[in-house]
Amino acid sequence: MTRQTVRSWLGAIIVLSHFLILVLVLTSPVFLHARMEEAVGFAEVIAPLFAGFTTAIVKYFVGNPTAIAGPQGPRVSVPFVIVSFLPTCALTFLVVFFFVTYVTNYLGVRFEQARTAIAGLEALFGVYVGYVLEDLFRYYPATQTGAQAMPDGNLPRGHAGTSQGGMAPSGGL
Repeated sequence: MTRQTVRSWLGAIIVLSHFLILVLVLTSPVFLHARMEEAVGFAEVIAPLFAGFTTAIVKYFVGNPTAIAGPQGPRVSVPFVIVSFLPTCALTFLVVFFFVTYVTNYLGVRFEQARTAIAGLEALFGVYVGYVLEDLFRYYPATQTGAQAMPDGNLPRGHAGTSQGGMAPSGGL
């Protein structure tokens, strides 16, 4: 797996999983017999972080339109792939688990307990996204040639020259 493949899949998984969680939460009064006030309470915890990292991921892909079409680069290590995907999947599973546990009254979890657990998990996810994934989705503005400089300082395929001589990437998220 290459860095670009990890970036593409992980970005899609993060955005889609949280979008589906919000859909589950907001449709729970209809399908899972939850109260609307409680569904909105859960959405208030989930939505702000979802908006933040979705903005960063979309900004990266819109700001780097040739990133997927560009060179794939070297393969990444297995630990890198594990550190990229495992926390995302685990935290997403736990958020769904605590929500469904509350809504189905499994284990007698009360609203405040479930909401606090989900808020804690979302906070952990925010730290993870900010620390671990920040480098994957860092936005590199266009160089003087209009090409998007990549993290290694190279220009994407199809652009002559290198990013040396004042065209090094700058900025961040």
